[in-house]
Amino acid sequence: MATDESRAWVRDFGRVWPRLIRERQSRYKKMDASNKRPERLLSLVTLLLNSRRPVSFAKIRGLMPEYGVGSEQTALRKFERDKASLVEDLGIPIRYVEIDTEEEADSSGSSGGYVLDKQSYYLPSLSLSSDELVALYVAGAASRAMDGFPWAIEVTRALEKIRFASSNGETEELCDLPLAVKPSRERNEKAGRTLALIRDAVARKKRVHLAYRGLWRDELTHREVDPFGLFLRDGLWCLQAYCHLRDEQRTFDIDRIESLKVNPNAPRKPDFDPPADLDLAALARLRPWSYPVGEPVLAVVLLEQRLAFFAKSMFGEDAKVSWKPDKRALVEVSVTNSEAFIEHVLGLRDGATLLGPPALRDELLARLDQIVSSLQRS
Repeated sequence: MATDESRAWVRDFGRVWPRLIRERQSRYKKMDASNKRPERLLSLVTLLLNSRRPVSFAKIRGLMPEYGVGSEQTALRKFERDKASLVEDLGIPIRYVEIDTEEEADSSGSSGGYVLDKQSYYLPSLSLSSDELVALYVAGAASRAMDGFPWAIEVTRALEKIRFASSNGETEELCDLPLAVKPSRERNEKAGRTLALIRDAVARKKRVHLAYRGLWRDELTHREVDPFGLFLRDGLWCLQAYCHLRDEQRTFDIDRIESLKVNPNAPRKPDFDPPADLDLAALARLRPWSYPVGEPVLAVVLLEQRLAFFAKSMFGEDAKVSWKPDKRALVEVSVTNSEAFIEHVLGLRDGATLLGPPALRDELLARLDQIVSSLQRS
């Protein structure tokens, strides 16, 4: 005999089962729609490629059943999303043009239509010599071998294409040469993820919130920055950005970024325009103490004999070097990033003495006091 408990179970199951069926059917419909989207995008590209004249949305809707479902406004929104994906995500040159004459207008009476610029769509064939292919391959392989390199996946694909394009055995044999690269600085997975996020923010011109740890004060500050670009110098990745906290351009050491969040609002809309005179190559050539952080000051450093011969290599070609009778060197160098300069001078230990200016010397002495206090506490 059925018990009251079993009857209750059957009754509850009868109530719940139809809802579970509906939820599963809805899930399958969403999955089916997402699976059909790549096919729809490909069909749209094919349609525009094969058209000799601008195609209005009305004609696209008539030729592609995927846009014929629902109201015209719903179909137009779906088309605009698809077009945005093709243009912004894949770089396919689709644009809207006006139709000049009534003879060119289609039967829908539309005054304009969409075209795909075939000249921009098809890439010209590159003719590279064997030496040029090998040079590209070696440069790409060296970059890929760096720990945390943010374009490792893209470089790997490009290298495979170079190998595939190599039609002669000599090029293929040279591409197979053993190659190892030791980066000048060790990187970790976190730095690689940080670089990948910043690279995306730079490409989309999106504002970024940083949790950044300073070099000397060892304090964590939270900043809103507009990321202008990345550059690599001596194995160190740096971000050039406009810092809203300091209200000026700053250079950030990627290794000192503890966390970041890219602005999620309006992902396809830029948050800023980078300055037209931005020169990342020039920044990459700068010494760290020449990064545009503060007002320039003229620092004077006395180098002992064992280091004097290397004054130019240690302080840059722009440094002014004069020799003392005892073969020590007096170095004068312009400094706009005092923290980086003090780090450099301290790294030379007893081989260098900072003579001035007084404010910079006081800053160095304060840093030495911090180091001593830290050692005493430990």
